Amino acid sequence: MGLSVCVLGAGGLLGRAVVEQCRAAGHSLPVANPRLSWKNPEAFSVECAALFTEFFQAVKTAQQPWAIVWCAGAGFVGVNDDILSAETQCLEIVLKCVSQARQQRGCEAFAGTFFFSSSAGGVFGNCADVPIHEASVPSPVSAYGRAKLGQEAVVRQATTSSAGFNAVIGRFSNLYGANQHASKPQGLISHIARSIVAHSPINIFVPLDVLRDYLHVRDAAAMVVRAVTDMTRSAAGECVLKIFAVGQPASVAEILGSFRKLTRRKVPTVLGVRPETILQPRRLVFHSTVHPEWNQQTYVPLIHGISEVLTAEQTRAFGHRVGFQSAMT
Repeated sequence: MGLSVCVLGAGGLLGRAVVEQCRAAGHSLPVANPRLSWKNPEAFSVECAALFTEFFQAVKTAQQPWAIVWCAGAGFVGVNDDILSAETQCLEIVLKCVSQARQQRGCEAFAGTFFFSSSAGGVFGNCADVPIHEASVPSPVSAYGRAKLGQEAVVRQATTSSAGFNAVIGRFSNLYGANQHASKPQGLISHIARSIVAHSPINIFVPLDVLRDYLHVRDAAAMVVRAVTDMTRSAAGECVLKIFAVGQPASVAEILGSFRKLTRRKVPTVLGVRPETILQPRRLVFHSTVHPEWNQQTYVPLIHGISEVLTAEQTRAFGHRVGFQSAMT
């Protein structure tokens, strides 16, 4: 079954992968990679109204179900509250414009799903459950985590029987993949790869035994597309909460060991502390019990994914692989 899909944040790590997976699955993207004024609420509101009017006109023309996938967001642990508040405001504008445009274009008869990308680590924070699952009680320790919980509530409120569409709240573990944005203090694997390519020491601001669940973005995107496709078959007004994770955590020390294996060199590391360090939970182990059919049958092995990231960073820096030969070749 084909869908009309709009991906918000299509230029980011997850957004790009979702677009690729949608195209591979034969779904249409009538307004691919929309450009929006995220930092200007008034302009953003006008642009969203036009965007979703165009999108739902395409839905009506194609006579098929639809999905809108939120992969946007500039927030991260340690970011200031103004950025988080602005992000929440943008989400509220998007949901309002979706509802209005859907009615104005006469698309009430077409099933639809709004997918919201949230953060498992941010939301669960200091949750003591091992493993953490969908029924675990959120325990955010940062403003970022609390903002994500608030944004999830906005999505739930917008998804009612009267709204006429479904929603999926996807709480993602640590996403990684090639060409992750360098400006955010996130993405441990990408930062290590860049440091290795630049022949500079790697600054680590958390203990080496910190556990995280590293989910390759290609796996994450495949799960997203599977979820929105499945949800178009459900009755309108359903909101599903699911953790998107591999279920096999790895420590920072293990990540460094994988890079050492790949490069056949010692990875120079500098351990440090900064204010955000106390906001990083020591151990995050996840196990999803909701819609297991959306999960991948097999996931990208961590060392293979790390090798992809390392190769991409070498190519970006030099145009080809140089400096050492990976043990994966």
